[in-house]
Amino acid sequence: MQKLFKIGIIASLALFTLGVGFVIAAVALGATWAQFTDAMDTGEFSLDYRMNPKSDSQDTNQIYYTDVDSLDIQFGAGALDLVETDDDRILVEFLSDSRFVQTNVDDDTLEISTVSDVTKRKKISLRIHIPKDKYFDQVNLKLGASAVTMESLNTDNLELELGAGTFTGTGKIVAEKSQWQVGMGELTLNYLDCEDLDMDCGMGSMSVTMAHLQEDYDCDVTCQAGAVTVGDSNFSMGSHHLKGDDADREVKIQCGMGSVALAFDD
Repeated sequence: MQKLFKIGIIASLALFTLGVGFVIAAVALGATWAQFTDAMDTGEFSLDYRMNPKSDSQDTNQIYYTDVDSLDIQFGAGALDLVETDDDRILVEFLSDSRFVQTNVDDDTLEISTVSDVTKRKKISLRIHIPKDKYFDQVNLKLGASAVTMESLNTDNLELELGAGTFTGTGKIVAEKSQWQVGMGELTLNYLDCEDLDMDCGMGSMSVTMAHLQEDYDCDVTCQAGAVTVGDSNFSMGSHHLKGDDADREVKIQCGMGSVALAFDD
């Protein structure tokens, strides 16, 4: 035991001495700590954070995925586009340095996230190609100070949290149940078909055009210092209720100091 202990001590001292030698050599060659941290920021010494099981591609800038039933995306600063594709596979396309994006498939859920300590200084650009007939069980989107566009989506359950960025739905978004939460950001949906809708607006703005007529919805509105518009009706302080003659869909709106505008596809 004593012999093994001595061997361990000697090995540790040898490694320590070697490390000190490398540091001295680097300083002698003119290296500084600032240069090292700058190299980390530019990615010269960064690690590749991506993990890609179930990927069908070896291209580091384009990765295909199959057998995906749900999406879980956490995206900080930058630009994120979710577009339609005629392919039957999901394609994750890295438009900026791919090393600062982590992807993984866990229990048929495609997880995509930006590296938080890096994206404070870097803006990521990412495009996700989704098959136009793809139906997801669950879609979770947690977005920071980012600019996000979505062409279309079809899912059973959708949960979105938007911080100070922008989110624009340009096509049809279909969800049996959806929750939309906006802090200081701006949310615009050109067409939302949802049977059970929950909208929560802090200091930002939400503008949504719903499928079907206003008579098909039962709306509960709670407003503080902000403003809420439902069709031709305007609300401010207090709780309000609107119910259509053929209401079989539910909408719940909570507004703090921001603004919410709900229109209908007539």
